[in-house]
Amino acid sequence: MGFHYAGQGRYKLEVTVVGGHGTVTPTGGYYHEFERVTLTAHPQEGYRVRQWIGTDNDPSWNRNTNTVTMDPGDQYVIVEFEKNVTRNIIIPDEFTTLEDAVDAASPGDTNIILKEGVHYVSTAAGIDLQRKAVRIMSTDPNDPNIIANTIIDCGGSRFVRRRAFHFYRGEGPDTLITGVTIRNAYWIGAVGVTGGIPARAILEYDPDEEDPPILMASGTSASAVGYGGAILCENGSAPTILNGVSED
Repeated sequence: MGFHYAGQGRYKLEVTVVGGHGTVTPTGGYYHEFERVTLTAHPQEGYRVRQWIGTDNDPSWNRNTNTVTMDPGDQYVIVEFEKNVTRNIIIPDEFTTLEDAVDAASPGDTNIILKEGVHYVSTAAGIDLQRKAVRIMSTDPNDPNIIANTIIDCGGSRFVRRRAFHFYRGEGPDTLITGVTIRNAYWIGAVGVTGGIPARAILEYDPDEEDPPILMASGTSASAVGYGGAILCENGSAPTILNGVSED
C-alpha cells in the first residue's frame, strides 16, 4: 500500500542552477504533498556538482542524483557546479586560520595544507567539517619531523575545554586528517566550584569562561563524563585519521 497521485499537485518545486556549467532535470513543476521527486544533474564536460541546497541529502558533493520531498509546501532547490579539479588551500598563505579554510573549502576534493608552525583552534567544541570530504594535512604527512612541527594547538588546559575537531554530521572516510600533531586538547564534564558555607551547587562548566571554577577544600565535588579530547566522532561519523600525534 502506498501513495497514489492523480493529476497535478498543489505544491511547486523550483530548481535553480547557479553559475551555469550544467543543467538539472526536472527544472520544476507541481507535485503532491509528501511526493518524493528525483532530480538528476548533468554537468558539462570537465565539471562536477559542487553542492545541492534544499534537497533531502544536504549537503551533497559530486552527486548527480538527489531527491526532494514535498513536505509540505513549495520547495526550492539550488545546484552549483564547479571545475573537476583538486583545489589546494595553503595555510597561512591563503587563510590565517584552519576554521576559515574549512569554511572556504569546496564540499569535496580539497586539500587544506598546513605549513610547519603552530595553528590555533578558536572554536572550543572543535572545528566542524560541515560534512565536507576535505583532506587536512601537513606538507609531508610521511615525514616525522614535519608531523612534529605541524601543530594544531587547541589551547586547552585542566579546566579549559578545547577540542580540535568535532565530527557529527556523518562525515565518511573521504574526510581525512593526516600528518599533524594535535596538542593541548582537553575535555571535561562538570567541575566542582568553590563552596563556602553553605556550599553551592555543582556548576555545569562554560568552556568560554575566562576564570573557570576550581575545586576548593570547602567546595562540592562533581562527577561527569567528558567525551573526545582531541577529536570527537558522533552520529556514525567515520573520518580517516592517519600519521598523527596527539599530546598534552
